[in-house]
Formats: sequence, structure tokens, C-alpha cells
Amino acid sequence: MSDNLNLDQIFFAQNNVNINNVYEIVNSALSNSDGGELFLEFCQSESLVFDDNILKHMDLNTRRGFGLRSFCEDSTSFVCSSEISEKEISNAASIVKSSVSLNKTNSISLNKETENLYSKINPINEIDLSSKIKLLNEVNEYVRSKNNCVKQVKITLSGEWQVVQIIKGDHRLSDIRPLVRFNVLVIVEKDGRTERGSAGHGGRDSYSKFISEKKWKEVANQALEQALVNLEAVPTPAGEMTVVLGPGWPGVFGLTQKKWRES
Repeated sequence: MSDNLNLDQIFFAQNNVNINNVYEIVNSALSNSDGGELFLEFCQSESLVFDDNILKHMDLNTRRGFGLRSFCEDSTSFVCSSEISEKEISNAASIVKSSVSLNKTNSISLNKETENLYSKINPINEIDLSSKIKLLNEVNEYVRSKNNCVKQVKITLSGEWQVVQIIKGDHRLSDIRPLVRFNVLVIVEKDGRTERGSAGHGGRDSYSKFISEKKWKEVANQALEQALVNLEAVPTPAGEMTVVLGPGWPGVFGLTQKKWRES
């Protein structure tokens, strides 16, 4: 979990939102309900695809928004928006509050003692674009130099940085969730036969944990080895076969076991 104050710039300052006003709006909206919360989200993501010796695709997205949920007995009201502003949150609160008819007063608190599960590093900004493209090109050249049978190499590098915050009562909790992935696909050809192999790894951490030279070479070698094994693979035996059975009840093991249990 992250310090809430570190994320105020993302959720509130950049959107000209006063956190104290948000508290009042949310508490008013949930005052007559059994419970609920305001969920805020900000997410950056990128994807780079290197194929046929060139960077074929690059995508960078940013999304943000919120969801306000209220529940009372067996009824639930949920309103969401892609715009984080006091006006939108207030409109959502009005809709949520109008769906609750019971007159209740609830005090709900959150546990502030939390643990940091992931790195706070934003992988999108961790490495500049030119370094990422250089890395993809190095992987491509490395795989092609390993074997003359290699005809195509496709490398994918993707990252995401998601930040969420939950406001409930007069408390809030935040979480930073990085996610990265590195994949290599290798296509090999020999004597008119084409096969492929793939490998990859990733997790909720920074790029540096997965794309060091040692790490990316392990993935590249694994993908190439899989492709070459597939290239030499032969069909498994199938169809009708001659079977020699011994005395007794061979081939009907279940019935034999049943007879032994009954005897």
C-alpha cells in the first residue's frame, strides 16, 4: 500500500478537486445505506511489438475514473464516470442517494495498518523509449544469430501502472499496482517445415527485474529451444496396434479389482 498523500496530486490536485469536499459528498451519499465506497482509479499502460526486424506497433494509453457504490439490504446502486471532478462525484452521489430509502446512520472505518506489496516505481517512466527499442533490437539480433533456421522473431514488451484509492467514511486506502510482461516468439524453418516456440515472464514489479541481459537471454533461449525441438518432432504412434494379453482378465483391471474385493 502507498501513502495516500503521495497520490493526491494524481487524483485531486490535477483535477482541481478538494479532498475534504469529496469526504462530505461521499458521507452524505452513504449516510442512509448499509455501506459503500468511492473507488478512484488512474492507469497508464504501454505495449511495444518488434516484428520482422522493425518496431511494428507501439501503444500508450492513460485512463482514469471513479465508481461510487452504495448498498442497502439486498439492493445495490452503482454509478461510474471517466471524469474525476467534484461535479461528477456530486452527480453520482445524488443518484446513489436517491436509490436508498432507509434512514440509517453508519460509521465505517478502514484499517490503516497496511503493507507495501509491490514496487512504487512506474515502469512506463522507468526506462526511456529509445532504450526499450534498443533492447528489443538486441533480443532480435541475438535470437537470429543463434541458429540459421530462425525465420522470424517477435518480441513484445508491455507495462502497466495502476493506482487505486478507496474512500470510505473519513478514511481512505491506496494501492499502487505495477505490471510488466516480456515475451519472445520464434519461428524456425527447415526443409519446408515451419515450427514455432514461445516463452515469457513478468509480474507486478519494475522492468529492471525482468529485462536484464541475463533474464531476457534466458527467455530468448527458451523460446528458440522450444521451436527447434518442435522442428525435430515426429508424429506419435497412433491407430490400431497388436496387443498381446496374458492369462486372467488383462485389460479389464477394474473388473479384476472388483472380483478381488468381493472374494
